[in-house]
Amino acid sequence: MTSKPFRYRKDLIIGIVIIAVFLLLSFFIPGTSFLLARILIMMLFATGVNIMFGYGGMIAFGNAIFLGFGSYSFILLLSKAGIPYAAAILLTLVMTMIFSFLIALLVLRVQALTLGMLFMGLNLLVYNLGNYVPLLGRGVGISYASRPSFALDDRSFLIFTLVIVAVCFVLMYKILHSPFNQIIKGIRENEMRLTFVGINTKQVKRLMIVVSGTFCGISGVLYSMLNSGAYVTYLDTDISIQGLAMCLLGGMFTFWGPSIGAAVITFINVYIGGMTIYHRFILGIILILVIYFFPGGVLGYGNEDEVSARKFIKKLIPSGKEKKDE
Repeated sequence: MTSKPFRYRKDLIIGIVIIAVFLLLSFFIPGTSFLLARILIMMLFATGVNIMFGYGGMIAFGNAIFLGFGSYSFILLLSKAGIPYAAAILLTLVMTMIFSFLIALLVLRVQALTLGMLFMGLNLLVYNLGNYVPLLGRGVGISYASRPSFALDDRSFLIFTLVIVAVCFVLMYKILHSPFNQIIKGIRENEMRLTFVGINTKQVKRLMIVVSGTFCGISGVLYSMLNSGAYVTYLDTDISIQGLAMCLLGGMFTFWGPSIGAAVITFINVYIGGMTIYHRFILGIILILVIYFFPGGVLGYGNEDEVSARKFIKKLIPSGKEKKDE
């Protein structure tokens, strides 16, 4: 088993390498800054999703509502309310936390797969609101130039995004390597046992959803800056499903796994999607192969993460023999 100090150093080195790679690609390959910024934002989103999914064991079928909420709230505060830029960002964060808390109160009334279905139902509801509510643009969205004044071009915005995402990753790393992580891992593995020792698991799950939703909301704010507006596609259930796919592809029980999955899936959607209409077919084949042969994901292959992933998948989809034993 890998020692903790070595693992921390390894994660730190990976983070430094990612920053260096993004900067080098931006400066030496012209025209890549926009794509790289989008990949960074999706890396943040996927890691936020994984706080619920991989670490907490909750099937997050609707995390796009947090990304879309953060995006729409930020743009509405700027364009409709006329709130100053910095205040709009801070207020959006507070609103996203409150919204995440309210969503947590609702979805935690049910358990397991039912929670995932309820999450997806809420996602569909919010998506349709975005399509028909005039304030939200009736499906067209709200176009508004929302990048900071010092990051108007793609390269400077990439550096700005890199700084914000790096800070968020440090915060998430601290959270996921604190005693809180042991509690949420215990909930994932055996919630009943934690209940017996007096831990309020529902309260922990509520906090987990708020933390996950907040970071997903930050990715939504950055996404609205990148694309100069808030659009209904941010609320699409396809974004939620892709968030789960990113975690599965890279490794849902590893810290950097969702980032690897986000980079691969975003690259396929944007770059390969620009060359062929069959990019979803390619993505589907990759996901099938990875889930079938590497259930722990690319970074989780060959260690304890793969064993945990197999147990988690069996827990979600029990085999016929297990059903018969029940």
